[in-house]
Amino acid sequence: MKRNFLHSILILAFLMLLIPGCFSPDDIKLTEPQKRAHVDSIYQLEYKRLQPVLDNNCEDNFDKLVNRTVDSLVNVYLDSTKYEY
Repeated sequence: MKRNFLHSILILAFLMLLIPGCFSPDDIKLTEPQKRAHVDSIYQLEYKRLQPVLDNNCEDNFDKLVNRTVDSLVNVYLDSTKYEY
């Protein structure tokens, strides 16, 4: 019984060493349309996952961003009035 168990462990270990060599990344080739489709699918999944977080951040920061923009525009205007042409 003990010998069969050790024999099974050795066979499993040997197979685990061989299997990664059979499926190297070089064996898998995607065409350009397949690559684009794969990247697009990943993008779509991540976008759907992150959309609520992005929307929430926009709502939380809207007033701050508007104030910063208005301040910037006012500063540009004030700077432009300092110079005589």
